[in-house]
Amino acid sequence: MQLFIELEVFDTVVKDEDIRHVRNVFGKQMQKIMSSGKMITNGFFTEKRGGYMILNVNSAEEVAELLGPMLEFFHFKVHPVMPLEKVPELFGKYLAL
Repeated sequence: MQLFIELEVFDTVVKDEDIRHVRNVFGKQMQKIMSSGKMITNGFFTEKRGGYMILNVNSAEEVAELLGPMLEFFHFKVHPVMPLEKVPELFGKYLAL
């Protein structure tokens, strides 16, 4: 299952030492996520302190394991996604009902 995960840094992370700590934790965890082979793509937003990643996972437990310590510093929004080419097949099943 592919998941679009939006990350946004907590508003309380403002002091230089807090920012450095979050960047350190984030960097280490991102290395683990990328080496897991579960990351499809990722990027940063230009209008706020956050970014996104698309992961290919098998379970909710796997998501929690991959995000791990970042849960302490980020708000997350998680959306299941599917390829656009699957839409006609899906809608075709609905129309057949």
